[in-house]
Amino acid sequence: MANGNGRSGWSPHRRLVGAETILVAGVVQELLQRQIKAFHWPHWGQTLWIMGCTLGMLGGVLLVLRMIAKKAVKGTHRAARRLPFPVPLLVLHAAVLAGLFVLYACIWNLWPPF
Repeated sequence: MANGNGRSGWSPHRRLVGAETILVAGVVQELLQRQIKAFHWPHWGQTLWIMGCTLGMLGGVLLVLRMIAKKAVKGTHRAARRLPFPVPLLVLHAAVLAGLFVLYACIWNLWPPF
């Protein structure tokens, strides 16, 4: 999608919001898949459930991504302007991604990372 000036309609900020959304969806999917093992279903049932969760998560992520990206760009810009000190949006995204890194490490029992 190109806008009037020939550049893509997806700003770097929206791309980062999209990446953050996908990472959160990955954690949710992992937690759902762990619950499936507790059900003691036959392997074919577990496989079908995991496939359904994957399709649902990816389809849901696409819809949510579109909604979140539009709202997040406006909301983040507003919140960044209200801070008592100037903070580049890249710093805010770095903080979110660092938090997601810790979350992933904890979910997969890889924390502490050393």
